[in-house]
This record gives sequence, C-alpha cells and structure tokens, in this order.
Amino acid sequence: MACLSRMKHFYSIMILLVLLDTRGYVSGFVSASKPHPQRALDCPQRSSAALTMTSVESRADDTKTSPVISPQEEKVYALLTELSNSRFAFRIVVVGNGAILESTNMLGPTIKLSQSPATGANLATFASDDQSFEFHLMIAQVSKVAMVEKASPVKEGKMMRILRFLNREEKSICSLILAEESTDAAEWYQKLLTEHGPEMIFIRNVSQTN
Repeated sequence: MACLSRMKHFYSIMILLVLLDTRGYVSGFVSASKPHPQRALDCPQRSSAALTMTSVESRADDTKTSPVISPQEEKVYALLTELSNSRFAFRIVVVGNGAILESTNMLGPTIKLSQSPATGANLATFASDDQSFEFHLMIAQVSKVAMVEKASPVKEGKMMRILRFLNREEKSICSLILAEESTDAAEWYQKLLTEHGPEMIFIRNVSQTN
C-alpha cells in the first residue's frame, strides 16, 4: 500500500509539471503573436490623409499634358516646325519699342510648345542644345506670314528670301531671313512658296472679311 501511495504521489507531481510546462508554451505563443513595439516604430502606418494626398499627386502627374492650342495656333506651330526641320540658318530680326535685335541661328534643334507663366499665352520656343540661344514666339499673335523674295540692297547679286510674321494690325512681329545662299536653301524656299503661297493667313482681319 505504501508503494502504491508513493506511485500516486509521483504521477500527481508529473501531471502538475506537464500542465505548468504547457501553460508556458501557450503564453509564449500568445506573446509571439502580438506585434513587437519596436517593429511597429520601424514600419509606421500611413494615415488615410497621407494616402489620399499621394493619390491626388499621382493623378496630377498623370494629367500633365501639352498646352491646349487653337486651330490657328496649331497651323502656325506646324509652319514653325517645318522651318525648324529644314536645319537652315535664319537671320532673325525683331524690331521692338526702342530696340532692334538681329541674330543668325538655326531654329533649333529644339522646338517646343509651352505656356508663359506670366501671361498664360502659348509660346513656341526654339533653342540650341546648350540653350545659349532661345527664341520665343507668341503663336496666337501671328495673323499672317508673308513670303518676300527680293534683291539685297547691300550685297550685289544676293537674293533675300524673307518670311515676315505679322499681327492683326499688319505690324511686324519678326522677320526670318534665310541666311544660307546654297542651291538647296533656294530650292527649299521655292518649294515652301509653292506649297503655301506668298501669304499664309491664319487670322482674317475685319477688313479682309468685308
């Protein structure tokens, strides 16, 4: 009987130890399933406001497009692109209020369409690779381009091949004089003249419509 009593006591102790050990495993499992405070600091949750702002900015980036231009501006820009693609140099003459600017350059190689941050007007911009030369033209101001070919008053035997850009009041915006005297340049100008005629009218004035 004494032996049986000792065996029951032994098994009771073993069962108690097993139960205590199992509770330890369970508590360890529960604690491991909780997020670690340091881990939470390392990976902060983004607020819904931040997510909304990010999505708005992404949509704003996706909607960035070229300026909206009118049919008249589109035609002027197409002509300017044709002049730029010729890769010929032009004598650019701009007569301002109290100043005259003259410069001989290719119209490019960069040509782009943008909006003036000051006025919102659409601009066609010609620029050299290093941007040491830039020429901006408000394309909405161009009412007509006249092509004029005449003998140079300065150099005998030289022909001046000119494109005059005029506004609604028939006043000069600028003149582009073909600087090259090669046969290729002369043939290109004649082809442009044949294709478009001596006057390219983009906006008809009131006097022209009556």
